[in-house]
Amino acid sequence: MDIRICLCAFAALFTSASAASSENLQWLVSQYDNTTFLSYGIPDTDYSPIGFYCSTGDETVRLIVTHDAPDAKDGQQMRVTLSSDAGSVELSASGQFQEIDDMLHLEGQTRLDRKLVRILSANGALNVSIDGSKQDIPLAGAADHIDALVAACGAPLNPNDLEVRITNKADMPIVSLLFSEQGVNDYDGDTYGNQVLAPGDTTYLIIPDGRPSCSFDLRAEYDEEAERDPFEGTQNLCENGEFLIAQ
Repeated sequence: MDIRICLCAFAALFTSASAASSENLQWLVSQYDNTTFLSYGIPDTDYSPIGFYCSTGDETVRLIVTHDAPDAKDGQQMRVTLSSDAGSVELSASGQFQEIDDMLHLEGQTRLDRKLVRILSANGALNVSIDGSKQDIPLAGAADHIDALVAACGAPLNPNDLEVRITNKADMPIVSLLFSEQGVNDYDGDTYGNQVLAPGDTTYLIIPDGRPSCSFDLRAEYDEEAERDPFEGTQNLCENGEFLIAQ
């Protein structure tokens, strides 16, 4: 869907309202034709600083977020990171500058998978980082509406996929989580880039087609500057789907 069509058809959902009151902002879900919108805004107004939308049956979800960047140009690419206590995702977004509010409106896309659902369903706040500029969006109420987006266009967990709950009980951050079928020594997994799994935090790891094997070697890697060997363990993840990274 062209974003200009989306804005026009959905009453300019992502334009600004100068009199916006932060106390009235809340998570809302709406539908227009075959498109489902999950947005954080003020009811019965056009104001929404961040929102997600997707077409029915399409696992691709589009993100639209406003960004205060007066020197940005139309079409400028920026990196957007969405993170909460449940993990983080990073995507590239393209901006359109609107003179009506002097804001850059960024649009990017990613897959509406279980990882993103966990991030949006977490407690606390959604941290939105745009080229180093950060803002926190309260997540209270988002979990009440996320099911509507998932029902329309979410990517289900395949029957043979394994979802592993990872908790960092170590005293330093984890920069990557890797897995390999037990004894195979062929590791794959999530690398966090600029993001980390901080001590005490929890995230989720999906192992595609992992259920037939069940037993996996798991490795948690620290930052190179930590000069500490990776934490390794072996576990039957069909019997116990939670993996603890110990000291």
